[in-house]
Amino acid sequence: MPEAEISDLVVGAFLHDVGKIGIPDNILLKPGKLTADEFDVMETHPLLGIEIVAGNPWLEGAALTIRHHHEHFDGTGYPDGLLGDAIPLAARIFAVVDVFDALTSERPYKKPMAQAEALTIIARDSGRHFDPEIVAIFKEIAPVLYATAGQAGNAGVRQRMQAVLSRYFRTAAAPGGAASHSREPVDYFPPPRVSCLSRESRRLTSSPCMMIFWPSLVSITTPLSMRLARPNLSSMAILPSLKI
Repeated sequence: MPEAEISDLVVGAFLHDVGKIGIPDNILLKPGKLTADEFDVMETHPLLGIEIVAGNPWLEGAALTIRHHHEHFDGTGYPDGLLGDAIPLAARIFAVVDVFDALTSERPYKKPMAQAEALTIIARDSGRHFDPEIVAIFKEIAPVLYATAGQAGNAGVRQRMQAVLSRYFRTAAAPGGAASHSREPVDYFPPPRVSCLSRESRRLTSSPCMMIFWPSLVSITTPLSMRLARPNLSSMAILPSLKI
């Protein structure tokens, strides 16, 4: 997978739910099950998200992940109902990591799930919600990465995340002052400006599990490209481990 596409994948991982800024907190943080009308509102967040990044040359690569990370491999997802390989590879990869993060993280309405149980659920939905090829690779690498990240603690995970960002992000002059890829490494990748975000959006930028498996997004890329023989693959310890 080209480094520019990996960079787009990482930015998309950071910003995948940025559209939830536009979802009312009474829906976003509701402790119980959403009504049909409330779910209709929630389903607008991918389209709200791509509106937020539109016109920013540095963030435009995130748009595919933002728009399509809720698509399902069997065509039953949203917002476009894409089927199989019609779903951008970045979104197919991130969908697995995103759901794993959701299952193993605490939410207002649930306790965190054990890693093994979360992997069982993801495997059950292989071919329906998820790309089977991606699930197969994720199941191989997730247990070791999850355990390693747990032993490293927050500081170790953040250090590994910084290494990924320094490797895959470059600075150079770009339209409107936006950053773009070049050969000069960046020492720091600025997180989204969270002062104006909802509580849920702030959580999305700091979830320990998501930080663990972002590098996994990059990690998935190498073995997957070898299996699929297609170059356009699209949370933080798994990225370097997934490399295509």
